[in-house]
Amino acid sequence: MERILGRTEQIQGNEPKPLTFSPGRVLLIRVNRMLGDGTAEVSAGGHRFIAGVQTGLKAGESYWVETKQNGDGIGLSVLTGRPQRDGGQILDALLSHYALNREGPVRELIGEALRLNVPITKTMIDFAKAMGNRLNPEILLRMERQHLPFTDRIYRSLEAGGKQGSFLTGIEGLKNELMAAGSTSEAEKLMKNVQAPLETLGGGKVADRALWILADDAKPFPLRLAALDLLKELGVLPDNSRMGQWKEELVKTMLKSFPDAAAAEEGLTKLGAGMKEDGAASMRRLSAPPSSEELTSFARRVIDAIITAKKDLISSVHSPIEVRTAAGQLEGRDGTNKDSLHSQLRSIVLEELREVIHGRDISQLLKKAVSSLGLNYESDPLVDSAKRQLIQLSQSHPSAAIRERADEIVLKMNHPSLMSQDQSGFLTIVHQIPLYHTAGQTDMTIQWSGKKTDDGQIDSSHCRVMFYLHLGNLDETIVDLQIQQRVLQIVVWNEHPGLKDLALEFLPALKKGVEENGYTFSSILFKIPESRPGPGTVTDQHPAGHKGVDIRI
Repeated sequence: MERILGRTEQIQGNEPKPLTFSPGRVLLIRVNRMLGDGTAEVSAGGHRFIAGVQTGLKAGESYWVETKQNGDGIGLSVLTGRPQRDGGQILDALLSHYALNREGPVRELIGEALRLNVPITKTMIDFAKAMGNRLNPEILLRMERQHLPFTDRIYRSLEAGGKQGSFLTGIEGLKNELMAAGSTSEAEKLMKNVQAPLETLGGGKVADRALWILADDAKPFPLRLAALDLLKELGVLPDNSRMGQWKEELVKTMLKSFPDAAAAEEGLTKLGAGMKEDGAASMRRLSAPPSSEELTSFARRVIDAIITAKKDLISSVHSPIEVRTAAGQLEGRDGTNKDSLHSQLRSIVLEELREVIHGRDISQLLKKAVSSLGLNYESDPLVDSAKRQLIQLSQSHPSAAIRERADEIVLKMNHPSLMSQDQSGFLTIVHQIPLYHTAGQTDMTIQWSGKKTDDGQIDSSHCRVMFYLHLGNLDETIVDLQIQQRVLQIVVWNEHPGLKDLALEFLPALKKGVEENGYTFSSILFKIPESRPGPGTVTDQHPAGHKGVDIRI
């Protein structure tokens, strides 16, 4: 995660952070002009403001000052001027000011804060002293820059986010420890939550293939009967369904999946869109609100059209039907008969998905992963998720090693949330998702930046989205999507110079997909970073020079 943040900071450059004041805060200011009556216009952290100052300061000079309350305004007490070459004088003055030792991590913290022009507070110093030799100055400076409270839990989350090893490594390690400790049910539950998105996608695709077989009268009857049994096993059809009335049962399942008639009307219209029969036109002939008979009739027509066209119904992004996946992946174990139609279909479908992974499939995986992992657990702690289980394990499992490992994963899961910010209507949202997919597994990091709309929603017309991926053959890759007025420009950062040639054949499909979602595709630019940053630091970085090739459509 720290490498990701370091790389994205390098790409994006630095933007001024909000400047806050509290008594005892130490920061570097520049005097723009003296106004008289003990006031001056000064600059700090990219911001200008008026403050009360002592006499004798010179316009154009820089000073380290301590903030104080000055009546109704801001007062600044000069600690020392800023030497032109050696920062030792300032460091000595601040160490004396705070009565700190001349050696040790706290001294290093003060030195780094001075070098990077990061404000210093008494709260920061007290927390650093309490940390002792455990202190990592970089983490504390990041906490100050992100305006995070100085608490042990937040410090440890930032520390966990910077450690080597992915979510997937930690989860797999915890699973192995749970199994070794005899907590097999806990291990299975953990992996089910983590792998649920892939299992749901695979189960839906399997169900669609079974549905096509069941609806094809030309198929052998035993094969159609096996498909019926498979759909019952997956929960798509009730257990008492018979061959002669399976379609009626499917209609019932579909309609029960919607919360009310209005949702059913909208959902069926979306499912019917693009079929030979105009679903929207059919709906206009219904009463408002539509009766159950009208909805049943329309649902059957939509299902018939989808099956005839061999379009996905169960795995469709619009479909509310959930499937039960009987095939477990724990330790590579398959819970079904190897010779069953379920196993055969599942193997075929997953092999197809490995060859062609559609954007809609990945979209479904990501949406379901956010829910099943519990990345929004704090807003809805009653929903069963991997994070909820991890917190329970960290608090109550009899093994201290398992409690510690589970808590370490929770801390790592909290790290992206700490990097997210909401400042004056401008949002930065970071998600890191351990993702099992048909081509393998990876940790995916998504960073979204933009303003909120008037109703508090994210604005998808003006934003920037960055995806950080670690791919099997292409290694580290950042995809930077910049959207203005729903016009999309893409920059791909990767160290392989041949990536552009590999990507050319996918550009027509990319353009089509972008336009189908209501955006205009502008261009794609492939860039090669000239230097590879180490683990993220809190230095004031500026965009470096890059070389790249532009493809315009």
